[in-house]
Amino acid sequence: MFLNNKQRTNMIKTLVNRVIFIGCFLAITGFSQAPLRPINDIYYEAIAVKSSDPDLSQELLFKLNYRRDELTEAQRIELVYLTGYLETMRGKYYRALDVHEHLTLSDKPHIVFRAYANMLQIKMLMRDYGGAAEYVPKILAIMNDDSASLPSNTLHNTLIGLIGFYNQLGQFEQALPYIEKLFSYSLTPREQCFANAQRTQIEVKLGKITLTDESILSTKNLCLSIGEEVVVQNYIADLALIYIEQQQYQGAINLINTELERSNAIYSSLNKAEYNAYLACSYMHLGDLVLAKKYALETLNHVANIKEPLPKTWAYDVLYEHALAHDNHLEAIEYLKLYSAANDELTQIVHLKALGIEQGNQGLKPIEKDVSLYKKRLKLNDAMQAVEQEGNISFRRYRLIQITLEVLFLLFIGYQFYSMYRVRQSIKLARKNLAYDPTTKAFQRHAFISKAEDKLSQQQSENTPCGLLIFNIDDMNRINLIHNSDRGDWVIKHGLQACLNVCTKGEIIGRLGGDEFAILIPERSLPQIKSFANKILTVFQQLDTSKVSYRFDSFCSIGLTSTQTSGYQLKDLIKDADVALRSAKAQGKNRVVYFDQLAPHQ
Repeated sequence: MFLNNKQRTNMIKTLVNRVIFIGCFLAITGFSQAPLRPINDIYYEAIAVKSSDPDLSQELLFKLNYRRDELTEAQRIELVYLTGYLETMRGKYYRALDVHEHLTLSDKPHIVFRAYANMLQIKMLMRDYGGAAEYVPKILAIMNDDSASLPSNTLHNTLIGLIGFYNQLGQFEQALPYIEKLFSYSLTPREQCFANAQRTQIEVKLGKITLTDESILSTKNLCLSIGEEVVVQNYIADLALIYIEQQQYQGAINLINTELERSNAIYSSLNKAEYNAYLACSYMHLGDLVLAKKYALETLNHVANIKEPLPKTWAYDVLYEHALAHDNHLEAIEYLKLYSAANDELTQIVHLKALGIEQGNQGLKPIEKDVSLYKKRLKLNDAMQAVEQEGNISFRRYRLIQITLEVLFLLFIGYQFYSMYRVRQSIKLARKNLAYDPTTKAFQRHAFISKAEDKLSQQQSENTPCGLLIFNIDDMNRINLIHNSDRGDWVIKHGLQACLNVCTKGEIIGRLGGDEFAILIPERSLPQIKSFANKILTVFQQLDTSKVSYRFDSFCSIGLTSTQTSGYQLKDLIKDADVALRSAKAQGKNRVVYFDQLAPHQ
């Protein structure tokens, strides 16, 4: 039987595809190497690599799971810990919790103890302080059990974790017993470094030592001597925050600048953001807004990949204050919106910490407790076998979960954009209502006073005269009583609209209250000021009230003064103009009275 060219080509393609498939399978499973690499070599390499090379760690982990029958029982347990550790480093916190949950089924206390300690740390990374508080009594129960033989390194690391938990919640008194217990053991230099860093911070918070105590410097030097550069940088950031909380802003600046000069590089984005945010905040409180803005902008370059909202909250606050100080109100409003959103995140963390404290004090347990009761009926061997079988099918299962989460995430993002739009509209409306009277579009009293004082200060420095008039509607009570309050409101609204049309040269008009208004008239001579006041009087005399229903009279009385008579202090101008206004009322209303014409000045 002979094959034609097409059949021969198809057969060759089929053979090539099968060879490629077999080669890929062998490469993935590690069987392409001949002979097989010793399992202990793979195991010790995986323990050594951990998170330093995530891709290599994942490959080694897959090989170990495939050949787990060759591992000892202790190595299989350590393999589960490693799996949870890598999932945590990748941010897959729920998967990491599930992995450690299997270990809590063990009948060996030290395995369960280490699993609970790791789950406590994961819950803290998730900001689930209430969930973290659930594991504290379980850890303490095993720790206080004399029959439980706990490895020293596991015990020491767990104590450091408990101290850090109470430190984050601000429960420094509750952390003290664990500090004393920790220092009763013989610690390695690395454990000593972590423990001293926690202890000195707590003692400063409790007022037992100051920020200049020698123990702080010795802690820093100890950590540096064993190469714990990252720990030192975290330590400096925590101390700088305490300086700021105690309003020792120059101390925070000196501490951070000294560390920046000493260190070759700041390793984590969080530390970079914290250092710049703390410098920005400190310089702002010391009055140097130029440097404060510089460090605030630098902070924003490092906040994209961190979950801690404090640095960006402070950065937006500094930029808002800088924009406000330079009268850049549009920019200030934008930074105020960003500050508000960041501060909401910060407030949420405070609430979560409060929940953690409450659950820790009252022994409350989250809903996850009910789920874990079912899981604890499983046996350890079944759990281990499930982990092994899951190696081949986990991708499809978690892919489905990933797609579901992505859909939920997109829905969440859409809702957040909608919420942001609503917040922006609310802020815009609130800002507008805060400065302007919604009926007349004139400035509110506080906004008018602020604007007028700024203008008077400028005019005084230029030695330029200004005028101030105060007017209110004559017989407003009678208009409301006889003609209805709606017509009185119409007179105020349309009368002020006509006044705004007269104000064409930088005049500032504000509603002082009720039917009383004030207008600051800048850069005018006395005759021009009086002419302007007569125009305002004419506006109300010529107001066509027939448009609202039927014709009725609407007049106003005006009290007028100038800086030549009353000076440049707004309160004096308002007082004298008010005296002139009362005189206009007493003289028969519907007129302008200049304060200087009153003899003697009343």
